[in-house]
Amino acid sequence: MLVRLLLARKLARGGAPAPVIFDDAIVSTDDDRIERRFDALTRQARDLQIIVLSCSQRAFRDLRGQRLEIMSAIDGS
Repeated sequence: MLVRLLLARKLARGGAPAPVIFDDAIVSTDDDRIERRFDALTRQARDLQIIVLSCSQRAFRDLRGQRLEIMSAIDGS
């Protein structure tokens, strides 16, 4: 996570901002570490666009961000 965040920060300083995307990168972490990582992601999101993809709704419920859902085009769910 840190390497991705540092790279995104370096790109932004160079005039080429890029979003940071995490795909279920932290759901297998224990509760205390998840809380610390959420705090770090929240601080970094002040200056960077961070996208977290996850199938675990409960673990990410308390993040202060925009929640998006993907719905099926076939049945609307």
